[in-house]
Amino acid sequence: DDSRWEKGLGGFASDLWRRRNRDLGTALGDMQDRDKGYASLYTRHRFSVPDPGAFRKLRLLVYADDGFIACLNGKEVGRHNAGDPGSGAPFLVKHGGLDDGWIPVEITADAKVLLAGENCLAVQGLHEKQTGFYLEAILEAERAPDPARARKLLEKFRAAAADEGARARVSYMEE
Repeated sequence: DDSRWEKGLGGFASDLWRRRNRDLGTALGDMQDRDKGYASLYTRHRFSVPDPGAFRKLRLLVYADDGFIACLNGKEVGRHNAGDPGSGAPFLVKHGGLDDGWIPVEITADAKVLLAGENCLAVQGLHEKQTGFYLEAILEAERAPDPARARKLLEKFRAAAADEGARARVSYMEE
């Protein structure tokens, strides 16, 4: 139950990362506190999908320093610097983050993990306490081909094609 969790905008960062990148969403000023610090951050984002069949593939980009475990609707979809898939999260991780160029970890998943209605992306950020921390997850969905929709768009383009060049481009798209 996450109803009592604090809310914040994505791009979660310790003060070290905030000083470098002022456009991040939520500052975690207490993460590296000697007495109150913590080594994990749990995030959840709920979103609605009216028709999961409209999507073919999911792509999750995670920028993480030092590691993460990502789950979609309770199923693990990926991890970095966090042990073997399906295993519990390590209490502490070794510094192995992506702070050397903001290179994301890219995960692809079958869109069949999506549910009609509410879905939940949960990401646990893992932090080696001596360094800066950053966590941002971006979920993208690739649409499944829809021939009927493509025909309708071509009809609109054809109707709007005012000159010979525009009609040639529509003809090319129809091939």
